[in-house]
Amino acid sequence: EGLRPAPAIRLVYDASQVRSRRRRPQHLRDVLAREGSRARVIELQGDLVFSTVEPVVRRMHAEAGHAHGRPAAAAFVLDLRSVTAADPASLRLLARLQQS
Repeated sequence: EGLRPAPAIRLVYDASQVRSRRRRPQHLRDVLAREGSRARVIELQGDLVFSTVEPVVRRMHAEAGHAHGRPAAAAFVLDLRSVTAADPASLRLLARLQQS
């Protein structure tokens, strides 16, 4: 029996729960304060292969449909800073998400 890859999802939170270090004009800060709960940040980690990315896709679809007691997500940010490798199939799957 081979080792199973670690889950790709490290954290999921909405943009209202984090503050950027970037200085923004007041009108953009107002938009973030008003709409930030509809933008999800999904931090990914480890090796991305089909079996680890497929749950990411399911989570994104769930978040887009009022999951976890929050407003439906209208936008997603995938944070890949903790990803160590990605195979071509997983990258294609993530690229397709942008088109849907």
